[in-house]
Amino acid sequence: MSWNSAGDWSVFDGINVPTGTLFPNASGIALGEYHHISLTGSLIDGVGETTVLTVEATNDENPTTANWVTIYGYDSRVHLWVNLQTITNGTLVFAWDFDYVNYKYARLRIVTTAATNTVIIKARGRT
Repeated sequence: MSWNSAGDWSVFDGINVPTGTLFPNASGIALGEYHHISLTGSLIDGVGETTVLTVEATNDENPTTANWVTIYGYDSRVHLWVNLQTITNGTLVFAWDFDYVNYKYARLRIVTTAATNTVIIKARGRT
């Protein structure tokens, strides 16, 4: 999984994502020249269920054994710096900006109590 020449990364668009799923995988994606990242998408779950999206980053040279930390981004919907996007009993459409990201690798984590869910995440990087 990598960025295309336009700086786009179609992270995921699917249903019934298990809790603890990492995108694109446990090793994350190399950020390379991209220091500004925006995420948009939707989290949809059912009654009494919760789905949470976080972004984790590391500078470790070996992302498979790295210590990953959750980072904050600007939530354009509510105009606040947040470290997660979460929805209970419904649909969340999000727009999340990470500016001046100075990490080697990033990955996204889904934690959910929802057996039935929909996760749509698109990313764009800018130098």
